Amino acid sequence: MPIGFTGTAVGSTKVEQWADANNVLNERLTKAMEVFGQGRARAVLWHQGESDASTPAQDYADDLNSLIAQSRTAAQTDIPWGVALVTNQAGQQIVINGDPLVFEGANTDTLGSEYRIGVHFNESGLNAHAALWFDPVTGWIAGTADPDVNADGVIDVADLGLVGGQWSTPGRLMLNADINFDGVIDIADLALVGGGWSTSAGPSSEGAASVPLPGGLSVASGVIVLVLCSGRGTWRAGGAPQDTSN
Repeated sequence: MPIGFTGTAVGSTKVEQWADANNVLNERLTKAMEVFGQGRARAVLWHQGESDASTPAQDYADDLNSLIAQSRTAAQTDIPWGVALVTNQAGQQIVINGDPLVFEGANTDTLGSEYRIGVHFNESGLNAHAALWFDPVTGWIAGTADPDVNADGVIDVADLGLVGGQWSTPGRLMLNADINFDGVIDIADLALVGGGWSTSAGPSSEGAASVPLPGGLSVASGVIVLVLCSGRGTWRAGGAPQDTSN
């Protein structure tokens, strides 16, 4: 599955700024959702909190929940979020524990002075930060296999045809039929299509047989919002890695 990242990072910002619908920071994230289109931006990875060290936990959670709701409106789907543990862990845990479509991301408070220049990550810190996201993201991907290969909202013969057309391949086409992400399109993927046959797909459909799959991962990095964008149907790459932590 091709995966791209797009960043919406702005340093030294607070969560309340991102949650304010009239703030340009909010527009940076919601516009990113709209650009990818419905169902293409598949997740947001949020790494932010140092500027909110003194913000009460519930206030932080309320603002972040508001931002998540706005991003889902813009994405036209219940886009999942990965929320890192950064400084205001109490507020972040409220959000993680209160929303089944929010998973716990990297805990970068574990990275000490050897990984930083002041409060910012050095090169080793950036590499360590990426490594801390690996298990949360891959674990989430493994739990969100979606047999709606063409993302048209129903699991049917079109999805079956995509599985058959890519049979015994690694699944590197734009519409990737490697549903379970095991590196080969085979009977396991076919079984997932059969198990959800003729049902609605996607988190916004009642009786949905599947949950959101990272196909276009959109990551926002603000105070730090990292927007991870992976595309089951698109390849979108941002610029070189930058340290925007704050």
